[in-house]
Amino acid sequence: MHKGKIIKHYRMISELTQEQLSKGICSMTHLSKMERGLTDCSDEIMEFLANRLEINMESEMAKFESIPKMLFHFHDNLILENHHEIELVKDNLEESAYLIEISTYKMTYALLKIRYLIYKGQMKDARKKIKKLGNAQTQMSSYDRNLYKHIIGNLKLTSHDNVEAIVELQSIIPQEYPIKEYYLHLAMAYSAVGAKVKSYYYAELALAYFEQTSNFLGVIDAKSLMLIQRGRDNDAYFKKIIDDFNSVIKLCDMCKDDKRKAEVFHHIADLYYRKENYLEASQYYLKSLNLKPLTSKYLASLNGYANASYHGKLLRLKELEGIAKEGLDLSKKIQDLFHSKEFKLKTLLYKNKSTQYYKFIEENALPYFKLKGYLYTIQYYEYELFKYYCRENNREKATIIAEERLKYQLHHY
Repeated sequence: MHKGKIIKHYRMISELTQEQLSKGICSMTHLSKMERGLTDCSDEIMEFLANRLEINMESEMAKFESIPKMLFHFHDNLILENHHEIELVKDNLEESAYLIEISTYKMTYALLKIRYLIYKGQMKDARKKIKKLGNAQTQMSSYDRNLYKHIIGNLKLTSHDNVEAIVELQSIIPQEYPIKEYYLHLAMAYSAVGAKVKSYYYAELALAYFEQTSNFLGVIDAKSLMLIQRGRDNDAYFKKIIDDFNSVIKLCDMCKDDKRKAEVFHHIADLYYRKENYLEASQYYLKSLNLKPLTSKYLASLNGYANASYHGKLLRLKELEGIAKEGLDLSKKIQDLFHSKEFKLKTLLYKNKSTQYYKFIEENALPYFKLKGYLYTIQYYEYELFKYYCRENNREKATIIAEERLKYQLHHY
């Protein structure tokens, strides 16, 4: 059946009509049925058609049968971030695109191309393409449905939609989807909303998967997440956790991965910031910034650097205003709404626009942060509001915020 569709593909390329190709070999009706996959033909007729089109049918069928293996290889290397092999397999798949179109792997290929866009950091294009596939979920295989959910969850995570990312990733059926990398993304989402135990649990599952598949970069990611959870509110093991993070940095150096090294620097900075060692925190945020391109992750470290510098009185207000402007401009340029609100607040704070600052927190920023589920950011700004209303002797407002704070913590993850 597939041979007939291959014949049709090359007939169209050769700009031959069905009548021209079938002349002297078989009837035009018979060729039409072959091309539509409605009937088979004898080996002799197939050989005559292939010879007229100057193609090697055995070679074409060998490529067709290799499609599942190539797609698995593509997905595997995307997870491993094996840059050279990714591009090589991608080119081979593109050469066989017409064969994929007539196979049962058309949807898998479409999904993996979106996964490739995420790997390249082309999130806008990835979101456009995944949106178009939404209506096709009912036609997907069980594997493709879970891959679709994994991609959606990943995209939600990159756009700070942590609660939605958790819902999507938790709906994946493990028995139908052997790619346990999604445990890492679940751990990241739970970490963002402050669910330390769940984050550690899924990071541990991800670590076991990465060790089993010899994915050293995945091992770095999983170990880092586990250390982040251990480092939160754990003063007794602070030095040990810093030492463990330094061991992860050595792994990054061995893998020559500055992207992950930058993230580890950021995590160490966060630890020092929570210890109120603002000088050390600012230095590690700077180390992270120096290794990052201008993306949302750059904004996260710039935000941390601004916080450490402000609370540690390490920079003048004019210098801080410059940082806030840089962050606000970049967040708008790359359409990062989360950091846009963070740097808008910093701009108001550094310019001593107190009334606008607290109004923006209450009416704009906090509702958004709650929607996205950023527990630690929510706690910080709720406490800012609480202190403000206490100073203003507005006990009613202060009580409401205190109650909301307790209610949110009790009902959160």
